[in-house]
Amino acid sequence: MDNKKYLKIVELDPPVSADAERFLAAARELKDAGVDMVTVSDSPSARPRMDSCLLACRVRREVSIETLPHLTCRDRNSIAMKALLMGIYSEGIRNILIVTGDPFGEEQRQTTYYKSVFEHNSRTMTRGVYRLVGNELPGAFNIFGALNVNARNFSHELSKAEDKVRVGMCGFLTQPIFSEKAIANLEKAKAELGVPVYGGIMPIVSEKNAIFMNENVPGITVPKSIVEKYHEKSKEECAQLAVEISRRTADAIRPHSDGIYVVTPFYRTEIVKKILE
Repeated sequence: MDNKKYLKIVELDPPVSADAERFLAAARELKDAGVDMVTVSDSPSARPRMDSCLLACRVRREVSIETLPHLTCRDRNSIAMKALLMGIYSEGIRNILIVTGDPFGEEQRQTTYYKSVFEHNSRTMTRGVYRLVGNELPGAFNIFGALNVNARNFSHELSKAEDKVRVGMCGFLTQPIFSEKAIANLEKAKAELGVPVYGGIMPIVSEKNAIFMNENVPGITVPKSIVEKYHEKSKEECAQLAVEISRRTADAIRPHSDGIYVVTPFYRTEIVKKILE
């Protein structure tokens, strides 16, 4: 990853079935739009989707763009993690993002089919990855983490991030930014961590979308002032709002970040491309 360039990183959610064609088409569109890297989420909201690492390998082979697969601590023990890392290293993947992973919802907790593993947290898993170098792995990964700039106690969040840097993380992607407070926290993180920080942007595409984020997605807070802008707006008006708000945020965070990290809403790459123009 080029730390001297202001990077354009875009996230895509894997499909919920074995059909990856729509995902691959979206990745091609993003590459043609000048995106530097596609990051692939790992079963967000704890709901099964196509494996992030296998999909990242396929994107790298077929689309020829760098990828950053997410790896959750929720779903793998040490044996599974080591096996996976050896496999993706052989496929040319050199960037990974290690996160705890969203907890299971109430419906999933009531069934015996789903079981959390949590043998690691992001710090112990990072240490484990580095222990593989020289034995199972001939070289190292660039390991990234998540940074919640919306945290109520951001000093504690920043302290955890500093610990992650000490054990080997080389950069952070932030939660989506919607407020002046989050921008101030981003500026503080950039000044104190000493590693690249990529500011998160999530285009909101409807009032329902904003309300869902506030009620169901940990670490994301969409201010009431933004939610109200979408009230009784058409789909086209909402899309325009998404672009306008995201562009303003992108301008505001540019002095305090090493790149932009955009979460694609519902495969709507046309919105992402307008934001990045």
